[in-house]
Amino acid sequence: MTLSGANRRSPAAWLAAAMATPTLLAGLFLLMVFSDGFHDYEHRRLGTEGRLGAVHADELVDDLQAYFLSFDGALLRHPYLSYRERLHYLEVKQVMQGVLGVFLVSALATLGTLGWVMVAARRRQQPLRAVASQLLRNLAWLLLATITAGIFLALNFERSFVALHRLLFEGGNWILPTYSVTARVFPAEYFFDFFLAYGALFTVAAAALVGVLIAVKR
Repeated sequence: MTLSGANRRSPAAWLAAAMATPTLLAGLFLLMVFSDGFHDYEHRRLGTEGRLGAVHADELVDDLQAYFLSFDGALLRHPYLSYRERLHYLEVKQVMQGVLGVFLVSALATLGTLGWVMVAARRRQQPLRAVASQLLRNLAWLLLATITAGIFLALNFERSFVALHRLLFEGGNWILPTYSVTARVFPAEYFFDFFLAYGALFTVAAAALVGVLIAVKR
């Protein structure tokens, strides 16, 4: 079999690349949410101690991380939060668990379709570099489109942030006064820094993945 025949388009290769993108997005998002290092750094940089107290901020982050992983429908029990804030965190919890579901499903789909691609390539006696070439072409375009969209969102962050919250949280519980605990622990700058760090992490991970495929292709 010629290399040109081995390089013909494979729907399974496209599907594997398509599933890898949400796997990467959701996985890195969850990594950021549950990264104590990022939260600690941001609280020090933004001077959260002066608005509430670092101990309280750390306690709230720890409580939220545990709460997002629980599967009951109860409101978060925290002495510093208003009822409106607790309602909002219940909505956030549902979104977080949705992201977790996306990660698990897309990861399994990625592994399954990748296995399918490898088995099919072996039956057709395709070299591994031909499979890597198929995945690389498909994945590179998807990752580039994702990064481009991320740059657009960063340049229009405030508008995008509001639009996303209106889409995800219809009840309006996310609109909190500036004196609320949530607004003081997680100001607007916090979310912007989160998005930039998340975008940088995704770009590095995407570049590493593309680099691996290029190395295998050779």
